[in-house]
Amino acid sequence: MAGFFGLFNYSKEGPGVSKHQPKKKRFFYFWELYFRKFWKLITLNLLYFAMCIPIVTIGAATAGFTFVLRKMSNEEPVFLASDFFEGFRKNWKQSTVIFVLDILLFFMLPFAIWFYSAQTGGESGGSWLFYIPMALCMSALLIYVLMHYYIHLLIVTTNLKLKHILKNSFLLACIGLKTNLITTFFVVIVVAITLVLCFLFVPAILLVPTIVLSTVGFIVCYNSYQYILKYVIEPYYRDIPLDEIPDSIKRTLHIGEEEDEDEEAVFRDMGQQETAPSAQKQPEVKGKKNKTIS
Repeated sequence: MAGFFGLFNYSKEGPGVSKHQPKKKRFFYFWELYFRKFWKLITLNLLYFAMCIPIVTIGAATAGFTFVLRKMSNEEPVFLASDFFEGFRKNWKQSTVIFVLDILLFFMLPFAIWFYSAQTGGESGGSWLFYIPMALCMSALLIYVLMHYYIHLLIVTTNLKLKHILKNSFLLACIGLKTNLITTFFVVIVVAITLVLCFLFVPAILLVPTIVLSTVGFIVCYNSYQYILKYVIEPYYRDIPLDEIPDSIKRTLHIGEEEDEDEEAVFRDMGQQETAPSAQKQPEVKGKKNKTIS
């Protein structure tokens, strides 16, 4: 008799998961997925931190980091080290250019905001007209931050040129604005908790190279990749005959699965909720061909 009176018999088939079982809400599913991948996230965080120590490799390391996080958040098979270095090797050029652009913009825009703010008042007097360029610079900084939720994901997922990656990141940042603001809220919470812990208990700074970076990245990829799937990847593969699409892509995109229209939907894509009916048209993706999801 296997097991103990039939218990603890792991060779026996279980009931399985019903095909029509309702999907879990994204908020609760995130935590289930996060804790399931927790130790891998720690390993990834350590690897990313180690590869960022030589400053010139930060861009390439971010590509490898994002490539692994994308797979984790989308529940694709992950071979952590090999996938990290695959993303590192294949995307280092574009990621390095983005890193240089980040240095320029994240220095120039805050400096411009400070400069225009100083011109609006003070002892020497000022003009309210300087509020206009200050507001424009603040808006540009916010938009560029939100675009980063998609830039590296597009780099590791598509074969688009850099100018098209930036353009599509801007479009996706606008389409998923509500989700992007929610993402920003949770990222700020994680960063704030980390800063408070570090202030109260200095050794807590070790959380940064162990779990904080991968937690922030996982939140971003989990919330943002759904829009890339919907507006970039799925439209491309739906124009290709079903028998020519690799099985791994079909599983990822759920192409070819019959939807039961009689059942009430228990989960609706956030992109549909945030896009008005008149704005449902998918943004044009510049570039001739998307890379298959690897």
